[in-house]
Amino acid sequence: MSILFSEMTRDEITAAAPQAVAVLPTAATEQHGPHMAVGTDIILCENVARRAAERAAER
Repeated sequence: MSILFSEMTRDEITAAAPQAVAVLPTAATEQHGPHMAVGTDIILCENVARRAAERAAER
């Protein structure tokens, strides 16, 4: 089963909810100069959150 809410079915979410912990990545959308995308912060934040959730799921 996926650890991502967006990849789960309603039944999977219902089954996981009683013991689940939500990790909600939140970051700025801002310019970082002409060489980087405005989504740089959220891209990094989502990757950190995914890794943390994967490690937590292993325990």
